[in-house]
Amino acid sequence: APRMLKPRFHSGFIIGSHMSTEFRMPLLDKTVYTVFGVALLLVSVYHESLNPYLNFNSELILQGQYWRAFTGHMAHLNLKHGLMNVLGFWTCCYFFNDVYKLRHFFVWWLVGTPLLSACMLLFDGPLSNYVGLSGMLYGWLMFAIIAGFLTQPKLHLLGFIVLAGRITWEQTSHYDTHYLLDSIGGVVYVNAHFYGTLIGTVMAVIVLCFQHFSTNKQDDSN
Repeated sequence: APRMLKPRFHSGFIIGSHMSTEFRMPLLDKTVYTVFGVALLLVSVYHESLNPYLNFNSELILQGQYWRAFTGHMAHLNLKHGLMNVLGFWTCCYFFNDVYKLRHFFVWWLVGTPLLSACMLLFDGPLSNYVGLSGMLYGWLMFAIIAGFLTQPKLHLLGFIVLAGRITWEQTSHYDTHYLLDSIGGVVYVNAHFYGTLIGTVMAVIVLCFQHFSTNKQDDSN
C-alpha cells in the first residue's frame, strides 16, 4: 500500500481553534527562510537606491546583465510591497512545513527563478521595470498544494481550485491589474503569476513522481 503522510491538522478539513501542526520545522530550514525573507525586506527598505541595479529589465538582461533575472524577483516597489510578499512566503512555510524541504526551496529559487525570467523574456513584450516575489510566490504555494495533496486531500483540493481559479481570472479582462496601485504604487503583472504557477506545478509533479518510484522500490525490496 502507498505510504500515507500524516494529516497537517488534527481538526481535519475544518481549520478552527483546534488546529495544530503535526510537524516541527527543522532549525536550519527556519534559519534559511528567515534570512531569505529578511534579505528581501532589507532590499525593499532601500528600494530607491537599489532597484535601478536590481530590477528586471528585458533590454539590460539581453545585453548581459543576467543577475537581473534573479534580483528582479527579490526587489520590490517599496517596503509595503516587500512586506506583503515576504509575509506570504513565511505563511506558506509555516502552514506547509511538512511538505517543504530545504532542497525544494533551493530548487524553487535557483532553478525556478531563471525559468520564470526566461518565460517573461520569451513570451512577453519588453519590460523595463518589473520587481516583486509574487510570481515565484504563486509557484511556491502551488507546489505545496500539489506535492502535499496526500497530507489532506480535501483541503489541498480546495486550495488548488481557489488558486487555479484566481490564475484563470487574472488572465481575463475582468481582472483589475491596477487594484493595488494606491497601496504599493504599481500594477499587478499577471503573467508572472501564471508562469510561476506553472513552474510550481511542474516541480510538484516531479517530486510526486520521485516519491512514487521511491515507495515502489521500497515495497519491492520488502
